[in-house]
Amino acid sequence: MEDLPLGPRAVYTADLIRFINENYRPGPIKTVEDIGGTYNLNLLLETAAQTFVLRVYRPWITRERLIVLQKIKEKLYKNHFPVVLPLTALSGQTVLEYQARLVEVEEYIPHGQFEPDWAAYQKLFASMAAFHDFLRESVDIASFVSPAVSNYAPPKVLLEWLGQFEEVVQDREAFEVCYKTRQILLRINPFFEEKVSNLPHQLTHGDWRAGNILFRNGQITGILDFDFLDMRERIFDLAYTLYWMFVTLEPGKAPEDLSWPKVGEMLRSYNLASSFKLSKDEIEGLPIELALVPLYWVGEALVAPGLIPTLPGYAKSVAMAEWILEHGSQLKQEFLP
Repeated sequence: MEDLPLGPRAVYTADLIRFINENYRPGPIKTVEDIGGTYNLNLLLETAAQTFVLRVYRPWITRERLIVLQKIKEKLYKNHFPVVLPLTALSGQTVLEYQARLVEVEEYIPHGQFEPDWAAYQKLFASMAAFHDFLRESVDIASFVSPAVSNYAPPKVLLEWLGQFEEVVQDREAFEVCYKTRQILLRINPFFEEKVSNLPHQLTHGDWRAGNILFRNGQITGILDFDFLDMRERIFDLAYTLYWMFVTLEPGKAPEDLSWPKVGEMLRSYNLASSFKLSKDEIEGLPIELALVPLYWVGEALVAPGLIPTLPGYAKSVAMAEWILEHGSQLKQEFLP
């Protein structure tokens, strides 16, 4: 990651809008709104005729990667998955370059405010199962291009990233976060290498959570943000969504007070919609994958420029990972669907 052309997040400028007008001719743009995104600039642009989203990527995103993602999304779209396809510029291209960064424009999907509750998350897991089934059965991975930056790494890679953190981390709280993270990873790594790494791998979304899955009138109307789509253990997608489910529905609760039996309900929803049911080994690997979710952010902070000051903010997340690891046997029983 240290060798990547990271660059800052793009910013909205009048020249960027001029570029869009010249290449897409959308008509006079009435309003421009930055709708967020950790890595990429996402602008909501409104004209008299339509509303669309302009996305300007970080420098590490390659044209080859975007073309592969567009082809996968086109297959999903043709099979009635609610994904958004890029608009075609006047040149006939679906990917343009602006100031050494790649650009896509998509139609905006109208949607309501996500109302988080357990029932909504059951729909998320059922739709994830259908998504996984399609990717496994219909997408040829021979020419797949993996992302240069993701939100996942196995324990041995995270241990490499932590490296000699003592030499670069001066803040006491940040030091404690790194030390505890390394101790947890040293405990996780042998089991991960022996068991979890051998579980079924396939293309996974990588960021399946509220905000990237759009709802309207109680139904899913959009699947967004394919930036992290990659080959991983299938259960990573489930673990990642479960982690954010608890953050969203039970914020601030201590790990021991979270509604862990709800996990079994979510896995049941997944299995009912899947043609490839979760195995007992996969369910037993879920606590490890859950614990790894926040540990990635600690490792990333040590290899990505400027993130070391964020380390103290991960103290509670690392404590949760430690609790999950220590109660893994109990959780495996709770997770049985």
